[in-house]
Amino acid sequence: MDPRLITILIITFCFFSVAMSLKCRSCAGVKCVDKTEEDCPGVGVTKYGCACCDICARKLDEKCGGPYNIAGICGRDLECVKPSATEGEDGSGIYFFNARGICQKKTGA
Repeated sequence: MDPRLITILIITFCFFSVAMSLKCRSCAGVKCVDKTEEDCPGVGVTKYGCACCDICARKLDEKCGGPYNIAGICGRDLECVKPSATEGEDGSGIYFFNARGICQKKTGA
C-alpha cells in the first residue's frame, strides 16, 4: 500500500477522533445527583460539562474556566479571572478559552 495513502488515513483518523472527543453525547445514560439552590448557598447552581447535571457553582478563590469550563463556573456576583497572556502567547481567544482562572468578585459588584 502507498505510504502517502497510509499517512493520509492516519491523519484523517486523528482529526476525526479529536473532533468526536469534543462533542457532547446524549445525557440519557448519565446518572446525576443534582444539586439544588439549598445545597449551594451564596453561589447557586450551574450545569457541568455537557449540561447534563446540576452542580454547585464555584466559590470565591476557587479554580474556574479551562476548556469548556471544565474547572468550573463561578457563582453569583463572581467572575473567572484568568491570568494575562505571557510573553510568546498572543492572548487570542484560544488562549483565554483554554486558560484556567480563579473566581473573584465581579468588578463593581
